[in-house]
Amino acid sequence: MGSQWKFENLDVTQRKGLLIITINRPNKKNAFSRKMYEGVTQILNDAAHNDEVSIVAFTGAGDYYSSGNDLSGYSDYEGASTGFNAKTTDTVKNMVTAFIDFPKILVAVVNGPAIGIAVTKLGLCDIVFASEKATFRTPFTILGLCAEGCSTYTFPRIMGTSKSLMANKKLMRKWDQDALHRANELESQQLEERIASEDCVNAIIKFMQSRNKL
Repeated sequence: MGSQWKFENLDVTQRKGLLIITINRPNKKNAFSRKMYEGVTQILNDAAHNDEVSIVAFTGAGDYYSSGNDLSGYSDYEGASTGFNAKTTDTVKNMVTAFIDFPKILVAVVNGPAIGIAVTKLGLCDIVFASEKATFRTPFTILGLCAEGCSTYTFPRIMGTSKSLMANKKLMRKWDQDALHRANELESQQLEERIASEDCVNAIIKFMQSRNKL
């Protein structure tokens, strides 16, 4: 597949038509940095036009699927300037857009705890498998995500041919794609406002200070 698949903290392997993205940052519990957001976006956009890829699957290295956003990235931007807000929200928005528009099959194999954005993007996957170690944590409860349990380190066989699955996805996604894009736009606007808010900045600073004391 060449160097296009080499990204920081993202291991990408291909098994015939299956492309596996492993979030590989176990020392940070697989927390997402800005570069990782950008990497996932590029991988999905490239795979969407790659005839050798029919299915893209996500999983995590180590004990965690992903602990969500890496808040340590905020430490260099104390005060949350407007430029940082725009770049941050655009990065998240672009990745969510790539999930919404991805025409092929998206699978998540949740091998451990999933927190924040790691949970919310599961709703944009076509199939979610969870190991016995998987847990889900967001401000709200999301129900009905998981298709079935699976082994932590094995990818289940997906029923049906890739072409039939993609055809079904196209039919189903046709009716909600515009709504998903509108929701992504509104969420990005809210995220930018919240990052700039005093209570958000103070909460992040408090979190970083408490973590540094550990």
